[in-house]
Amino acid sequence: MSESQLYIPRNLDEPARFLIWTMDEAMALFLPIFVGVFFNHALLGLALGAASNIGIKKFKSYIGAHYKRWLYWYFPSELNLLKSTPSSTIREYVG
Repeated sequence: MSESQLYIPRNLDEPARFLIWTMDEAMALFLPIFVGVFFNHALLGLALGAASNIGIKKFKSYIGAHYKRWLYWYFPSELNLLKSTPSSTIREYVG
């Protein structure tokens, strides 16, 4: 790989992108479109995709780019899909 083809991100925390959207924004946009096309409601899927994309962008601008941390602290631990992480209700660990 030559140096001209090497991509160096500007920030270490820069998220992965699909075209101009981050991965979660792209999923919020394209998943309703694909479901709408599958069920022959492409315009409804497009409208729901655009609305969900705008909604997730507003949510990320309100909470911050690291909204997954917010979801970890404020959602119930029963919804946590990562079983190796401790419950957010435990505030102190005594060793």
